[in-house]
Amino acid sequence: MELRVASWNVDGWHTIRDEQLRLLDDSGADVALLQEVTPSSLDRLREVGWRGTATLELVDDDHTERRGAMPRFSCAVLVRGDVTVVSSSLVTGAPSPVRALSAQLRVQGKPVTAISAALPPGSMWGRHAKVGQADAIARAVEDAGTSVIIGMDRNGPKFERWQPASTEWWPEDPASFFGDGASHGCRDVLDRWHKANPDVLSEAMRERPDGPREVSYVEDRADPPIPRRYDLIMADSALAVLDVRYRYRDAIEAGSDHGLVGATISL
Repeated sequence: MELRVASWNVDGWHTIRDEQLRLLDDSGADVALLQEVTPSSLDRLREVGWRGTATLELVDDDHTERRGAMPRFSCAVLVRGDVTVVSSSLVTGAPSPVRALSAQLRVQGKPVTAISAALPPGSMWGRHAKVGQADAIARAVEDAGTSVIIGMDRNGPKFERWQPASTEWWPEDPASFFGDGASHGCRDVLDRWHKANPDVLSEAMRERPDGPREVSYVEDRADPPIPRRYDLIMADSALAVLDVRYRYRDAIEAGSDHGLVGATISL
């Protein structure tokens, strides 16, 4: 039983574009774990057949976040085809509620928990909020009682290297959340894919000997620009990873500022 998952920060400063909708279609995703989804973007996604919930639909109408600001975008878990959303909820205790959504899915009769999330930028929110967001997501995973898939814009690390011990994290980053020893049990699907496919790993290391392991975001303000892997999909060990693909260039051409991450998971 295979499930195709896409995680994508679609860029909440505009309404999702036709090119982005086409790229989602081209990904073949059954489940879209999206970040920075505006209400108008959600309307467009539903018009073309995506079903599900966004966090702005679950918070109070007068909800504000950092410094009393009204949020303009949210995280969403959307499905199509034979996948159904049984229920959706905010992640309890998340410092930024609009950046964390948990949904109970049913895939050919099998229950799966899908989480779409973003760690708030540490430069604006600070370490307490960024770590608190990760801790809340970890608790949601541990309490799920089902297999779990997470799609996340983690806004880090600063410089990802091939050896985890050499990766440089921002001071606000919860690095342990992404480590092999994380208690929540979910692991980076790209790392698992590389371990199972050494030829793919070797090619990636030749292309980017200093990292990152893939590219999902480029810091254009730096000189020269710095490629980073801010975006990833994680899954628990009960789910086999059959394929992982990062589509940075396609996503930029489609109108986002982050790459689309796709994975095929075996349930």
